[in-house]
Amino acid sequence: MKELNLLLLTPAEDCVQLAMDLSEEKSNRFIRSSIQMGRLYIEQEKWAKAEAVLNESKRIAEDLNNMVYLTDALLALERSFFKQKNNAEAIIYYKRVIDQAKTYNYLDRIPKMVLVD
Repeated sequence: MKELNLLLLTPAEDCVQLAMDLSEEKSNRFIRSSIQMGRLYIEQEKWAKAEAVLNESKRIAEDLNNMVYLTDALLALERSFFKQKNNAEAIIYYKRVIDQAKTYNYLDRIPKMVLVD
């Protein structure tokens, strides 16, 4: 069934999907590839797909206690909602990123939220 699904993907999606397929699901490489797929879906305005893959990335990062990838997933979700003009939801995700960055002492590495596209 995977071969059939690959026929429906764009070349960029195909590359990222291949990276995901070659990674163990509970690995950092899988999370990174999933976040990249989510960002690709955001650029394609495939909002439901972006949210699904990014929420899965977020869940796995939380399970692995990987705060770097959790932050990346949250920032990508923030960007998705922002691009959909859902600033209230985007701010919720951004506040979570800020709280986490304060907790783990990496606030200086978080991009400033700008409500202009």
